[in-house]
Amino acid sequence: MVNTNVGKSYLDLVIQNYGSAVYSKYFKNMITIKVNQENHQFSEILALEQLIRFLEIKTNGIAVAINGSVVKKSDWSLRLLQNSDEVLIIKSTQGG
Repeated sequence: MVNTNVGKSYLDLVIQNYGSAVYSKYFKNMITIKVNQENHQFSEILALEQLIRFLEIKTNGIAVAINGSVVKKSDWSLRLLQNSDEVLIIKSTQGG
Protein backbone atom coordinates (compact mmCIF):
# COMPACT_ATOMS: atom_id res chain seq x y z
CA MET A 1 0.00 0.00 0.00
CA VAL A 2 1.33 3.44 -0.93
CA ASN A 3 1.18 6.23 1.66
CA THR A 4 -0.33 9.20 -0.19
CA ASN A 5 -0.01 11.46 2.86
CA VAL A 6 3.77 11.88 2.61
CA GLY A 7 4.70 15.55 2.62
CA LYS A 8 1.30 16.76 3.78
CA SER A 9 0.96 18.85 6.91
CA TYR A 10 -1.39 17.96 9.72
CA LEU A 11 -3.77 20.72 8.67
CA ASP A 12 -3.77 19.47 5.06
CA LEU A 13 -4.83 16.04 6.34
CA VAL A 14 -7.60 17.57 8.49
CA ILE A 15 -8.99 19.40 5.46
CA GLN A 16 -8.68 16.29 3.29
CA ASN A 17 -10.40 14.00 5.80
CA TYR A 18 -12.91 16.30 7.50
CA GLY A 19 -13.41 19.23 5.16
CA SER A 20 -12.77 22.93 5.35
CA ALA A 21 -15.65 23.56 7.79
CA VAL A 22 -13.84 21.61 10.51
CA TYR A 23 -10.61 23.42 9.66
CA SER A 24 -12.31 26.81 9.96
CA LYS A 25 -13.97 25.94 13.24
CA TYR A 26 -11.03 24.37 15.07
CA PHE A 27 -7.76 25.23 13.36
CA LYS A 28 -8.05 28.53 11.51
CA ASN A 29 -6.86 30.60 14.45
CA MET A 30 -3.96 28.36 15.39
CA ILE A 31 -0.54 29.92 15.67
CA THR A 32 2.75 28.40 14.59
CA ILE A 33 5.88 28.96 16.65
CA LYS A 34 9.24 27.74 15.38
CA VAL A 35 11.44 26.41 18.18
CA ASN A 36 15.01 25.52 17.22
CA GLN A 37 13.94 25.05 13.59
CA GLU A 38 10.93 22.83 14.47
CA ASN A 39 7.37 24.09 14.03
CA HIS A 40 4.89 23.77 16.88
CA GLN A 41 1.22 24.70 16.58
CA PHE A 42 -0.93 26.09 19.38
CA SER A 43 -4.59 26.98 19.58
CA GLU A 44 -3.91 30.25 21.37
CA ILE A 45 -1.26 32.82 22.06
CA LEU A 46 0.95 31.78 24.96
CA ALA A 47 3.74 33.23 27.05
CA LEU A 48 7.33 32.13 26.57
CA GLU A 49 7.28 30.60 30.05
CA GLN A 50 4.28 28.44 29.07
CA LEU A 51 6.08 27.26 25.92
CA ILE A 52 9.14 26.20 27.91
CA ARG A 53 6.94 24.32 30.39
CA PHE A 54 4.99 22.68 27.53
CA LEU A 55 8.23 21.50 25.93
CA GLU A 56 9.40 20.21 29.34
CA ILE A 57 12.72 22.02 29.12
CA LYS A 58 14.75 22.42 32.30
CA THR A 59 15.36 26.12 32.80
CA ASN A 60 18.75 25.94 34.51
CA GLY A 61 21.52 27.02 32.19
CA ILE A 62 19.46 28.01 29.15
CA ALA A 63 19.25 31.20 27.14
CA VAL A 64 16.22 32.05 25.01
CA ALA A 65 15.90 34.41 22.05
CA ILE A 66 12.78 35.34 20.13
CA ASN A 67 13.29 36.54 16.58
CA GLY A 68 16.96 37.13 17.33
CA SER A 69 16.49 39.09 20.57
CA VAL A 70 17.49 37.53 23.89
CA VAL A 71 14.72 37.52 26.49
CA LYS A 72 15.70 37.81 30.16
CA LYS A 73 14.39 34.96 32.33
CA SER A 74 12.53 37.50 34.49
CA ASP A 75 10.51 38.48 31.37
CA TRP A 76 9.54 34.97 30.23
CA SER A 77 6.10 35.14 31.85
CA LEU A 78 5.43 38.56 30.28
CA ARG A 79 6.61 37.87 26.72
CA LEU A 80 3.69 36.67 24.62
CA LEU A 81 4.51 34.63 21.55
CA GLN A 82 2.86 35.56 18.27
CA ASN A 83 2.22 33.58 15.11
CA SER A 84 5.45 32.97 13.15
CA ASP A 85 7.76 33.84 16.04
CA GLU A 86 11.09 32.02 15.93
CA VAL A 87 12.38 30.86 19.30
CA LEU A 88 15.95 29.75 19.83
CA ILE A 89 16.75 27.85 23.02
CA ILE A 90 20.42 27.33 23.82
CA LYS A 91 21.55 25.04 26.61
CA SER A 92 24.91 25.69 28.22
CA THR A 93 27.31 22.81 28.57
CA GLN A 94 30.22 22.21 30.89
CA GLY A 95 33.57 21.14 29.69
CA GLY A 96 37.16 22.02 29.53
